[in-house]
Amino acid sequence: MGERRELPDGVVTFVFTDIEGSTRLFRDLGDRFPPLLDQHNDILRQVWATHDGAEVKTEGDAFFVAFADPAAAIRACIEGAERIDAHPWPEGGRIRIRAGMHSGVAYPRDNDYIAFPVNQAARIGGVGHGGQVVVSPVTKDLVGNLDGVYLHDLGSFRVRDFDEPIHLFQAEHHATVTAHPALRTEADVQHNVPADLPPLIGRQDDLAGVRDQMGQSRIVSVLGPGGVGKTRLVMQVATEAADRHRDGAWFVDLSSHHDHSTIRGAVADVMGCGSDEVEGHLAECQLLLVLDNCEQAVSAVAALVSGLLSSCAGVSFLVTSREPLAIASERLWRLDPFKGSSSAIVLFDARAVVVAPGFDAD
Repeated sequence: MGERRELPDGVVTFVFTDIEGSTRLFRDLGDRFPPLLDQHNDILRQVWATHDGAEVKTEGDAFFVAFADPAAAIRACIEGAERIDAHPWPEGGRIRIRAGMHSGVAYPRDNDYIAFPVNQAARIGGVGHGGQVVVSPVTKDLVGNLDGVYLHDLGSFRVRDFDEPIHLFQAEHHATVTAHPALRTEADVQHNVPADLPPLIGRQDDLAGVRDQMGQSRIVSVLGPGGVGKTRLVMQVATEAADRHRDGAWFVDLSSHHDHSTIRGAVADVMGCGSDEVEGHLAECQLLLVLDNCEQAVSAVAALVSGLLSSCAGVSFLVTSREPLAIASERLWRLDPFKGSSSAIVLFDARAVVVAPGFDAD
């Protein structure tokens, strides 16, 4: 372990990490797994030391680390996840970590902590997926805005050891939230659409039109040229529709998928099941599945959706594409660019402020 750092006290941020699928890796790799675990441990210990984290204990592939500075805890977890992800693991032995954190008042006792925030942090550490850093609302409020770090609101969730649903945040170096499967806990309203979406400007008629079409068919496609705002519109629809479906609304970005197997795999990843389990998993669900950027492989998406419409009676589909899927019962909503309207000016001003904060919108 090396030189042990003094454990912080007062308001402490507790971090828990572990390896996603470690049992499977150990089973598949056998004697080849312990050396990989050692490499994982060395990488993370270097990261903890760089960011003044105090290692409290390890158990198997899991770390429990304490930080006096919540911002350092967030930066350490992002760096740790990225370095683990970028490490040249052997074929069949790729390691990814999930990390979670929570902050609270605690004091060390015999080189450990006995405090309720520790239990809560451990619960948050268990809800994420490989490569994902999950942050509690308490920790998020303590750090405020961090230069170069984005805390995306994942929505409200029920987490064991918390009396009420809490908003959980995903920390990363990207302004666009990285898609992960649904968190391993019950959502207060289930969906994976970021809660911190920019305002939907000038699309109220389109919003109402898509809602109306969804009331008439289980498959609605929003069509239009690139950049017209299809994704933002369906995200709004999905957020509002989530509580009308027992199992929520789930967003799948297909922009980088071009064939049937990778499209099926993308859906499986978001739903948290295997590629060969998609039909069986969705057959038991009542949810809205949003498939975005389908123009990359229209025929493959159409084949998958047609099959799921037949085998999964509780699933409805909202699609964005530049052309229709051309399947039975598909309803179409064409989204046109703004044409010299006041909405276009408002949208331009809003985006100009985001892209260039010094720009004078007047």
